[in-house]
Amino acid sequence: MKYLYIIIILLLISWAPQGEISNNKEKEQLDCSCSEYDNHSVIGTNIHFGKNGVLLQCATVIRAYVTDENGKNEHEESHISCIAKKNKTYKLADSITYFNKKDWVKVPKETFLNRKQTIIDKPHSSFYQFGLNEKYQIISVNEFYINKR
Repeated sequence: MKYLYIIIILLLISWAPQGEISNNKEKEQLDCSCSEYDNHSVIGTNIHFGKNGVLLQCATVIRAYVTDENGKNEHEESHISCIAKKNKTYKLADSITYFNKKDWVKVPKETFLNRKQTIIDKPHSSFYQFGLNEKYQIISVNEFYINKR
């Protein structure tokens, strides 16, 4: 009788539609793809500069508003849910806005490229938020702080 149950289970598994199984694998990969938030920004890490723009691994961020025990002092917390395995390239707009140590600064693309090491000083260990225009070109850069648990 045990063998009959095992054979039935094996038959059911082998008859499962292969499309559903492959769709689940595709979905897992899609979950960590670059998703531009409202077409305005993307979060990335492992940043490289290439001839055609900025290469980065996109990160999916979970944002939540959290209060303390008394229900006061609401603040936003951000946590990374996944990081894309493949790099994506974004071109730079003609001018880029970034946050220096005191204020937002808008500079031409060439100036940004000359200062890229100081603007993005931790390209492999930190996360950065890239603002995008309607052409999906980078128009702003700032470090994105992740809450550590």
